[in-house]
Amino acid sequence: MSEKARQSRVLIVDDVSINIYILREMLSSYDLYVDTAESGFEAIDKIKDGNIYDVIFMDHMMPIMHGIEATKKIRGMGYTGCIVALTADTEEKHGAMFLENGFDRYAAKPISPEQLEEIMQNCTGQNSLSDANLVLPDVEELFLIDAAKAVKTLKDMDDKIKAQSGADIHLYTVTLHGMKSALLSIGETELSKDAYELEKASEANDTLLMAEQTPVFIRKLEELIRKSEAALHGAADGNIKEETAYFRAKLNEVRLACNICDKGAAQKALAELGSREWPEYIDDIIDELNVRLLHDSFTAAATAAGNAARNVEVV
Repeated sequence: MSEKARQSRVLIVDDVSINIYILREMLSSYDLYVDTAESGFEAIDKIKDGNIYDVIFMDHMMPIMHGIEATKKIRGMGYTGCIVALTADTEEKHGAMFLENGFDRYAAKPISPEQLEEIMQNCTGQNSLSDANLVLPDVEELFLIDAAKAVKTLKDMDDKIKAQSGADIHLYTVTLHGMKSALLSIGETELSKDAYELEKASEANDTLLMAEQTPVFIRKLEELIRKSEAALHGAADGNIKEETAYFRAKLNEVRLACNICDKGAAQKALAELGSREWPEYIDDIIDELNVRLLHDSFTAAATAAGNAARNVEVV
């Protein structure tokens, strides 16, 4: 294996947890280090801090700073590596727009294994190490994180749209855009279409349609969240005692946070877990996870948290 292949580094920039998780899992079949950022600002900070990447996968639509603006700033800092736009707009005219604004190439979301292979070959010289089909567990749980954030944002936007007072249309559009792809990831095609219609309404500044249909979309999304939570947690936790249910829920928060390299969220969940009194063997699990997080061993921490959540019962 070449020195370059062993040292290849990739940065995924996206504000939607599911998108980060799916691409991160797809990249796990390559020999490289994968870093993540949830905004253009965070990506810029990582470059400022001296991090070097062979490829940056940049989401096109993000809150506050979109992908084109972030890419221009990163190029202005002297970054010369590959930057790939991830976008729903793959028409030729949009493709030209990306290439004219600092991107090396663009790919549709969700990116296909074939597209990813071509990008990795061209940008890092690497081929996938596995021909196995990609298995993506727990996508529904990540969807719940994204959906809860979207509901909060849309409720705030809905109030402002009705009052015609200070609504951030860009944030509204980006939120619907993210939900559109997140809903597709879990097979909710009809609700994804609803998100798409509201996204287009916001782009056309059709505030009448937005005011009328946003509450309907929120209600549908909240109902889906309730059903998904019941399916994921209700049956599993229905016959176990409260301490075990709480322990497992917090460990799953740790696991999900580690899957997207969110150290702060993982440490917060562990701190909440550690604030209670536990048997010594539970304290040992918490200590082990804290040590793994201290060394940024996200994959090992996610695996350990997941195993404990499935197998350990508080007695």
